Amino acid sequence: MKNERLGRWLLWGNCLTLVVFYLGLDILFRRWDVDTFTMLFWGYLGVVVICAPWFLPQIKRMRTEIVERKWLILAFIVTAAMSSWLWVSAIGAAGSGPVSLIENTQTLFAVGLGFFFLGEKLTRRELFAGIIILGGVVLVGTLRGEVPLWAAIATVAAAFIFALQSFLIKKFGAGMHSSTFSYLRSIGLAVFFTVIAFAFDLLQPLPWEAIILTGFLYILGAVIARYFFFEAHKHLSISQINLLILVIPVMVLTGTFFLFDDLLSLQKIIGTILVLGGASWFVHERNRIEKNGIRPEESL
Repeated sequence: MKNERLGRWLLWGNCLTLVVFYLGLDILFRRWDVDTFTMLFWGYLGVVVICAPWFLPQIKRMRTEIVERKWLILAFIVTAAMSSWLWVSAIGAAGSGPVSLIENTQTLFAVGLGFFFLGEKLTRRELFAGIIILGGVVLVGTLRGEVPLWAAIATVAAAFIFALQSFLIKKFGAGMHSSTFSYLRSIGLAVFFTVIAFAFDLLQPLPWEAIILTGFLYILGAVIARYFFFEAHKHLSISQINLLILVIPVMVLTGTFFLFDDLLSLQKIIGTILVLGGASWFVHERNRIEKNGIRPEESL
């Protein structure tokens, strides 16, 4: 049974934990210059080890989740391995502020997947809002000396994968136990990055405080935030979710300004206004369609 108020609270929990996750990863990169694979290794391993006392007594539920949703779990492990590497690498190169902004292309991809695979309609207003978002992404993604082009491209690719995961949850995730699913996903990712790290000798020595902080941050980002996010899908539409998560880049940019004294250049401010304004318009248009339908002359 849907409960929109509960869904909004869950999504606010997702937003706040992700903001801490973003800024925490930024601190790790800036203070210790952590390698991407080392961060992913200690992050997901920390999740598995620290959360084990809570989840292992629920082994029966874990087995049930594996039996009922093994292909969905596998799909999430594969896609999350790719998106995690792209996303974390981009934060290391460009900082959490620009990455959190560019990631809003996820809104476009989410609706695009519905357009191509679910037969959903796309209006001219949505198309125009999408062009505005892309214009903002280009401005943010070409900040001289701040955002390498490859980092902008990596963030867009990660955003597409995040949208794909949202699509998969909506289509195949009915009845899933969100926290158990998140933990099983983390186990798969821990195994994957452990094999990669040791096979190619990619582990970088880190002080204990950096390792502990990495594990703590990944519990927030990979388990708690994912739990809130998955649960919110049971009560809210994808367009409502995409609208509410627009607060994340605003909070992250504010955090980087106060924590790291990151400059707010005119180009970044204009890019931010275009991305967030376009995304807000895009999602409001999607909400209008869901509530009132679409007239033939408006559709593409």
